[in-house]
Amino acid sequence: MWQRGVLLAFVLVAGCSSEAAFRYPGDADAGADPDVTPAIDSGDGRDGPLTVTAALVVNTCASVSVGAGTHVTLGDALAPAAGTRLLVFQVADEFAVLGESAAITAPGAAGRFELARVASAAGDALTLQAALAFDYLSNGAGLSAQVCTVPELTDLTVQAGGEIRAAPWDGRRGGVAAVLASGTVVVDGAVLADAAGFRGGAVSLPGDATVVTSLSTAG
Repeated sequence: MWQRGVLLAFVLVAGCSSEAAFRYPGDADAGADPDVTPAIDSGDGRDGPLTVTAALVVNTCASVSVGAGTHVTLGDALAPAAGTRLLVFQVADEFAVLGESAAITAPGAAGRFELARVASAAGDALTLQAALAFDYLSNGAGLSAQVCTVPELTDLTVQAGGEIRAAPWDGRRGGVAAVLASGTVVVDGAVLADAAGFRGGAVSLPGDATVVTSLSTAG
């Protein structure tokens, strides 16, 4: 199967928001009244202010075996407290059969994401306060989904020399740098997901190491 994925290099900062359907944060609904400002989800500020003076990873991620309705089954250890904000993210999806020549009309769900809030956590099971609009799935092959905790800040200050960084994608989780801030955001440093997305593929023939920028293995 072909696999469609997204580089995990987006940032939700200072009130950017997402609906459940795949769209970029802040996109208006089709047919929405252009004179009405859409609701902005900037979080509730429960985590207070944050000042970043050095490299810092603010998100903890876990792979999702299956997520549907108000239930999420995790593939990695994660025990978020009740009320924790989560980014639920379908990282990759299968969308075509190798050798298929027809036009791709249904490119799958890769890149779909929505924000959720934890009601309770027990073992590998999370219960959410509200039902997810879509299903999320990992199968160890072409399908990969994850959840990441999202801090809900009042003010965010990234000082010169400070960095909010994404933990590198490890094949199951990572690659996300995401915060919500309801107050003032000052970034004199950086918010980065550089080189934290999918690994480069191995060289395929015909070709040699000059046709890729880096390899996923020493070989």
